[in-house]
Amino acid sequence: MPSLRNADRACFPDPEADDPIDDLDGESRGSWLGRSTSAWAVEVRAFYNRNLAALPPSIGQVLCREIHVDRSLAKHFELVIGRFLQVLGAMGLEYEPEGPEGSRVDWRAQFEDGSVSVEATLPLINAAVGQTMKARQAAVGMAVREAPPGWLVWVRHVPAIGPNESLQPLKRLLRESYRSVPPATAKRQFLISERLDGERLEIALTGKQDPTAPSSWGGGTAVAFRDDTSDVVAKAIEGKRRQARGAAKPVLIALCADGHGVPDVEQFDRALLGHLDWPDDGGELRFEPDGAFGASPAGKEPTFAGALLFANLGILGGADPILYLHPRYRGSMPAAMSGLRRRYGTESGVEESGPVTEGLLDSLGWPKSLRLCSDPGTSGRTMGS
Repeated sequence: MPSLRNADRACFPDPEADDPIDDLDGESRGSWLGRSTSAWAVEVRAFYNRNLAALPPSIGQVLCREIHVDRSLAKHFELVIGRFLQVLGAMGLEYEPEGPEGSRVDWRAQFEDGSVSVEATLPLINAAVGQTMKARQAAVGMAVREAPPGWLVWVRHVPAIGPNESLQPLKRLLRESYRSVPPATAKRQFLISERLDGERLEIALTGKQDPTAPSSWGGGTAVAFRDDTSDVVAKAIEGKRRQARGAAKPVLIALCADGHGVPDVEQFDRALLGHLDWPDDGGELRFEPDGAFGASPAGKEPTFAGALLFANLGILGGADPILYLHPRYRGSMPAAMSGLRRRYGTESGVEESGPVTEGLLDSLGWPKSLRLCSDPGTSGRTMGS
């Protein structure tokens, strides 16, 4: 596996053979970047090589190995954090330094006027949505394939078919239902509504201009769900407290949500700081500081001095992080942090200040291809997309 033992050797060298095929289903990032010569792969290789080489050689070498085998986005996120700390002004970096109690956080950054430890977490939000979508995908594909020619197929609802369940009962029901469909004519409408093992099958058909054209998907099967970002983020922070207690202070937790959906900053506000609520006595709307960075118990030093939120970060980049300082933190912070966008709770809600400095993450030189922010080896999940 490539390393960074000398400046002339890239972590991801260009493949020797031409292979324009982009990433394949289930392929790891290392395999894809070691094989593909697509324009997208060229840009991502250049991004990793450039940013790994900018880190101290010993750190770049370790992250190079880890990014090659990582099938999640965790090591990508750690690389982004390390490079962000550099462009913010860190004069020295340590990767996974051992604390006095033997625990390790991801980064320790030394600035001119102080230092800070940073622990990363990439909580998976709305996981149930992904499972539901995957379970329905096979059924939707079959509904379109089995439809007679000349129709747009709007799949309103299909039974969830698990990975180990047979599709044959659904195929038989579809074929029986489609036998009653009249010949397609332009803009003609037809509705199929059936039950399979107690679950609903509902398909709306719209005639195409060409009645001989193959059937095709028109849309449908949107999954309704309650976004769980704030709950998942709060639990992820709680799960990192023990690890952070043994690190050199102050400690920041770096957050970026992985999974399904694009969470609003306000959902992180709720997870970290609290939420607006109407009091029982019918008075004015007021802010309840019941987030992970709670205001109580008063006077107790918090485990985390604050959080760096990388909202909607993806393979194509993202905005500079937002700094949330813990309301109970009374210590100092490197001056470079003061230029970041800030969010904090007040009696009337969450307010914002800054930023003074902008465009720090842009200096990492993100890939510019027009592509969805998905990544090989993540089973279709996305980070901040």
